[in-house]
Amino acid sequence: MNIPQIRGVPEAVACRYGVSVGELLSSRRDRAAARPRQVAMWLCRRIAMQSLSETGRYFGRDHTTVMAAIRRVDLLMRDPAFAAVVWDLAAQIDADEAASLRRVVA
Repeated sequence: MNIPQIRGVPEAVACRYGVSVGELLSSRRDRAAARPRQVAMWLCRRIAMQSLSETGRYFGRDHTTVMAAIRRVDLLMRDPAFAAVVWDLAAQIDADEAASLRRVVA
């Protein structure tokens, strides 16, 4: 199984949402930065298989913040438009992992 590097996730998310990687890693809490950061954390955990601690360290956050982000994105995935964006990002990051995760989550 090919596990993508955590570094590839923020770049893909930043490009998709029109923010910089620096903004994803910043302490900004407005929705324009927070939502893409939450998606990136979700992808790091679910697709790149990074631990909560590893993901938190990368984003400069505590593992409980990563847990909250994952729960939030899981809730938002009920919206088909939002889910489509996340699945497109997942496919961009790692097509095989995204397909297997889609079967498990759906």
